[in-house]
Amino acid sequence: MSDFVEGPRVLGLGLGLFLLILLWSFSLLAVLIFSRMYSGTGVLITSFAIIVTAVMLAMPRSDPVYKDKTVQEDKEPIFRIYDTIFIWKVILSIIMGVFSIGGGGYFFYMYLTDSVYAEVVKKKRY
Repeated sequence: MSDFVEGPRVLGLGLGLFLLILLWSFSLLAVLIFSRMYSGTGVLITSFAIIVTAVMLAMPRSDPVYKDKTVQEDKEPIFRIYDTIFIWKVILSIIMGVFSIGGGGYFFYMYLTDSVYAEVVKKKRY
């Protein structure tokens, strides 16, 4: 069978992995920036990153581009290219899910155990 050309790679890593690294780096930076605000911004950013990661992991890989596109009339056996990194994608998804559930549980635990002290209400005299 003819040789095929894969997409651009740096150190054996493709474009999709670099996009995921960039996405999670920016989401971590945004969560650290918005960590002092009492709003759901960090949760929204993390949720967006999880959804984009799940969509990117669920998308199939593109077909390889063959160097020579000549069609051979011979009845050769069909060679199929399998996604060999599927196992690593699943492991990454499981690890991210476990840490997301753990982080949500820790956030809920800290929310429930946060001490709220009574304050003296100052009365105004008229």
